[in-house]
Amino acid sequence: MTGHKGLRQILNVLLRTGPIAFAILGNDSAHAASDWQFSFSGATARSLRGLDLGAPSLSAAAEWYPVGGPFAAVSVTEARIEHRGPVGTLTIGTFGYDWRQGAWRADLMLEHYQFTHVAYAKPAYDEAQAVASWRDLVSLSVGVSPNTQFGPSPKGYTFEYNLVGRLPISYSAWTLHAGIGYFDARTQLGIGYGYGNVGVSYQYRSAQFDLSYVGSSHGIQARLPDLAVNRLEAAAVLRF
Repeated sequence: MTGHKGLRQILNVLLRTGPIAFAILGNDSAHAASDWQFSFSGATARSLRGLDLGAPSLSAAAEWYPVGGPFAAVSVTEARIEHRGPVGTLTIGTFGYDWRQGAWRADLMLEHYQFTHVAYAKPAYDEAQAVASWRDLVSLSVGVSPNTQFGPSPKGYTFEYNLVGRLPISYSAWTLHAGIGYFDARTQLGIGYGYGNVGVSYQYRSAQFDLSYVGSSHGIQARLPDLAVNRLEAAAVLRF
């Protein structure tokens, strides 16, 4: 189920959203080809803020990301929150602005999350994020959504905080990475909870291979035992 049908769903969404992105951004001759990046990936499992998105999973993405200034992206990922439910998609559209000063970088972005044919997940929600990073080694982000909903829960605000670190290993293609986060969903779930990951990635030309352990706090495991994850996730990404 997750193979050909999931790939068709991803390609269909990209075909619908791709022309819109190119119409908005592609007519300006200043948008160099090198500012564009496309990727395909496959993963043994995927999660979002410590919650299960299904396993296994395919994904495709397109990004327009010049150095400094506005940027945009769209990604489509197979998603299945309930193990026996149908395989649907999660589409994320992003538009933001990037500032750079020396080793420092700041991004402000708006993101739209759209679930299609995914049990338990509500169809859509929006989020604003601010991200500050230093040399792409350490980043801190804060996010707020006004309209997130879980299943039959009330729709309302959520707040998200993340700290991420990367440590490239000198003279090698290996990078260590780790992150921790906190998601405040008291309006919807009655709790806030923590999540995190630690892992390693290997870069070979345009391909990247990742192995991570993803975990979530006891509170969300007790509240949503079928969705909260504590597991290894492996992924391969091809960029061009």
